[in-house]
Amino acid sequence: MSLYKQLALLITSLFVLLFTGTFLLNFSSTQAFLIDQMKTQTEDTATALGLSLIPYLIDADTAGIQTTINAIFDRGFYTEISVTDPDGADLVSREQPVVIDSVPAWFVSALDIEAAVSQQELSAGWAIGGTLLVAGHPGYAYQQLWSVVTDSFIWYLLGAATLFLLGNFALKTLLIPLVAVTRQAEAVCERDYDVQVALPRTIELRTVVSAMNRMTDHVKTMFKEQVQTAKRLRKLAYQDPLTGVGNKRYFQAQLQTRLEDEQGAVAGAMLLLQLNDYKGYNQRNGYQAGDKVLVALSDIIKQETAQFGDSLLARLNGGDFALYVSNINQAQAEDIADALSKALAELHLKELYDISSVGHIGLVMIEKQEALKVSTVLSLADSALRQAQANGENSWCRWEQSGKTDSEPMGRSDWTQFLTRAVENNELQLLTQKVVDSLKPESILHEETSVQISDGEGKPYPAGAFIALAEQLGLIQKIDKFVIGQIVRHLLKLEESVSATFAINLSLSSLKDSTFLEWLLPILKQLPKGRKQIIFEFAESTVINNLDLAKQLSASLRSLGHGIALDHFGRGFSDFGYLKTLRPEYVKIDRAYTMQAHEDQDTQFFVTSLCGICKSLEIQVIAQAVEDQQQWDTLKDLHVDGVQGYGIARPGILEL
Repeated sequence: MSLYKQLALLITSLFVLLFTGTFLLNFSSTQAFLIDQMKTQTEDTATALGLSLIPYLIDADTAGIQTTINAIFDRGFYTEISVTDPDGADLVSREQPVVIDSVPAWFVSALDIEAAVSQQELSAGWAIGGTLLVAGHPGYAYQQLWSVVTDSFIWYLLGAATLFLLGNFALKTLLIPLVAVTRQAEAVCERDYDVQVALPRTIELRTVVSAMNRMTDHVKTMFKEQVQTAKRLRKLAYQDPLTGVGNKRYFQAQLQTRLEDEQGAVAGAMLLLQLNDYKGYNQRNGYQAGDKVLVALSDIIKQETAQFGDSLLARLNGGDFALYVSNINQAQAEDIADALSKALAELHLKELYDISSVGHIGLVMIEKQEALKVSTVLSLADSALRQAQANGENSWCRWEQSGKTDSEPMGRSDWTQFLTRAVENNELQLLTQKVVDSLKPESILHEETSVQISDGEGKPYPAGAFIALAEQLGLIQKIDKFVIGQIVRHLLKLEESVSATFAINLSLSSLKDSTFLEWLLPILKQLPKGRKQIIFEFAESTVINNLDLAKQLSASLRSLGHGIALDHFGRGFSDFGYLKTLRPEYVKIDRAYTMQAHEDQDTQFFVTSLCGICKSLEIQVIAQAVEDQQQWDTLKDLHVDGVQGYGIARPGILEL
């Protein structure tokens, strides 16, 4: 029972008790007074009437006695007045039944007030002439007592109504601080740390509110410290402190996840950039000058690759930088290399580097569909770098494969025709992969949906091989609509009692297109709220760069029973603070952390910190690319909620 109800019940009980006591006391005293008054009146009447009747008794004037008694009796206050002679015979007698008007019979029966009786001996000279009997009428007493009851009840109703209105207002006013404390506590659970500025005047409530404010500030500080600690240690482990880009450890881990993916490496380019005689430059000009060059160079590289969604940039050591850009063709990669080569020359022209041969660039294209090793790609890029150094100042060189293979990959024009035909003719296949509870593998959290295309010979091409090209060709929204439409139709076919949750990766283009969202929401309204749900996954970088759009979409989806989630979480160096406002359904840790979790303490700390922060925000943490039992056991110990990967379940074609 709420405090408001308890206080209201207490006040009501006290009011009823007070009214009952007051009523009983008033009723009892009134009843005693009326009975005493009737008795006194009867005695006084008997005395006065007796004196009046004596002359008539002496004269034996029965008519006079009758007349006198009638005058008294007709007033209606008596039930009986009689005069008897000394022998007991009636001389004059008047009686009337007890009839009480305007008083309920049950009330009369309940009280049963007896009429007061008074007898008076009448003298006739020296002898007793007779006896006078006067019996009072209780009707007046009943009427007065009934009037007391009805008046008291009316006043009780008025008092109760007044008490209810004033008491309700007073209680609500008094409990406003407690209601605010309740909301404040609920807000803390939602990680909103608001404090009550206006303190109540009541000392006890002021103490409670002040204590709640202190606790809120303390929890807010703890959460910020937890986020900052995780962010700081992640930067120490994976970020170059000078330039702000990734370090060698970060680059190798992230590159490995892209090259050794189960579905095959996606097309892309790897570039190695090396400053010439950087150590000598530091010795000649000082380390501050050298740091300035590195910062300027990293800014140039970031500027040249800003238009590409998925890219990795790291400072390997000294004056060496590594750049990987996925889903670009050879012409785009050569444009990047050419722009960076010109930028190297300008560093000397702007007098930021004291030798004309500032540096060189090695480029290797990644076009194979089978998985590659990081060491292989780095070795090829290093070979191209050595060739560039032999070609002249600030030059770049692309590694060329000698000879031809039996099966050359499709070129851009071939891919364009193949992809356009597949999308236009709906020649896409949906795959789903189970994501399970890390502690209860029989419990399926959701099924992630992906898409593939099969060529005429039955060879499947995974999404990683064509999604970037579909984005460039403006076909990505058609793919998104195809996947969503198929999943909605599949869910509608399921029985009402069946629970099912599917995760769909949504593109940046769809997120930014208001017409796409206008199409999406009516489609989702076909699904009843409750057992069937769709979670739309976005890459973390997509959400960070479009946070307001993501929040708006999340609010719209939640109103329909769906939600959003973050994919590839941890690839960048973003602050965790935005999770508090976005509140995704879950975050999927990038596979780079999953692959290192069982052997790297820094990675373990990052995952543990992330799980702690997300659990406090009621956000699930899911690990991708779990391949073996050792990884799974480690992730369970790190308190990851869910796991996904070939070690759990391989993707399978969704039967529609």
